Amino acid sequence: MRCNVRVLAAVSVVMLVGTVAPAQALAQAPAGDPYARYATPWECSSVAPRADRRFWRPRRPDTAAATPLGAVRQAASVAAARACVARFTVDGVAERDLLGLGAAALAAGMDARADSAFQRLLRVPAPAEQRAWWLASIVDTYTDASPARIADARRYLAQLDAMGAAGAAGRLLANLSLAQAARRADSVDALQSFITGALAASRAIAGEARQARAHEAAAAFYQEAYLGMRRGDGAAAVAALERGQAELTPIRPGAVIGFPYAIETYRTLGRPAPVLRAARWMPDSAGGAHPTPGVPELLIFGQGCGGDCYPGYTVLRRVRAATERPLDVVLMLRTVGSWRDALLAPDDEIEQMRRYFLDERRLPVAVGVWRTEYRRIADGRLRVVEAPNERAYRPSSPPILPAFLVDGAGRLRFITHLTPADEAAVANVVREMR
Repeated sequence: MRCNVRVLAAVSVVMLVGTVAPAQALAQAPAGDPYARYATPWECSSVAPRADRRFWRPRRPDTAAATPLGAVRQAASVAAARACVARFTVDGVAERDLLGLGAAALAAGMDARADSAFQRLLRVPAPAEQRAWWLASIVDTYTDASPARIADARRYLAQLDAMGAAGAAGRLLANLSLAQAARRADSVDALQSFITGALAASRAIAGEARQARAHEAAAAFYQEAYLGMRRGDGAAAVAALERGQAELTPIRPGAVIGFPYAIETYRTLGRPAPVLRAARWMPDSAGGAHPTPGVPELLIFGQGCGGDCYPGYTVLRRVRAATERPLDVVLMLRTVGSWRDALLAPDDEIEQMRRYFLDERRLPVAVGVWRTEYRRIADGRLRVVEAPNERAYRPSSPPILPAFLVDGAGRLRFITHLTPADEAAVANVVREMR
């Protein structure tokens, strides 16, 4: 489908004006309150674009590709959110809206108001279970803010710790939130602390409640396995998952359904990386087998993720630009018989890949493409005969740029996804590899 450039330009202007409008309304209409119709602070969500699975929060520069329009949207969203939140006072909202006020205030950068809202909420008489849930929600709000307020979150985690067994479920959730924030920052020591806290909390939960929180306990074991891999110890990663499997299977087997696959994946760490196979390497100067002996490699599988890959392309450029040492960056693809909305022969499809990734996107990569062969099965459908690179590396699904780091000795060192949330870890592992 062809696009009219003038139409796209007009749409862009409309988007820009529509985004800036909430912030401009404050200066242009001093006599009126553009948010007068909002009855609760939760409704301030409508003045900020949706992003990062949080419907109320402005777009986070640490988890999204930076663009000029995105910067304008960010500034306008924060200004609009501040104007909206300013309508609500801590003492003037219902108790049920205090969490919403605190969350919206953090999104607007009004940390003092957020803390006041949370403190008032915790002064409300409530059963221990309800209080633990409030504390866990507050910790999650602080850790998911941009930037994450780890120190503030720790203050509320300390209150959960003081609750003992009554706060175990909330402590599990709070430690998982903090672990995720530490992982985004690639703070290995902090991650260890929060994983230890999460596992201890999960074991302190008694009876049916422990079964109900089995999936969260499984998440803690996944984080422990990740930590082992991050430290370069594949055996520790496998051992963590095996412990989790033994501990949680009697409680809730469904919680560990993905553990066998993860165990097999982590067992590949430290082993020689399989040689990649391609019908064509692009650009032509990139010919030859990969990985290149003696040179660390960042291997990315880019099949089928579409627009979800765009932030990852930005991460790729930043990581590559910040790497002073030699580093091979390889993007692996395979033909599927089409490109966008057109059916194509394999050679034509490969040429479209070259144009898109090297000419249009200008990614600093060598692109390898496997020519996929199909056979027709009994019911008439086509089945892939062989996909050797995917079979060898087993990239995870959904396919949002699975990434593999291979050290200079040709051993598999790190497995992740090339997303903004994983950028710090990828950049640091690249620097650490020999």
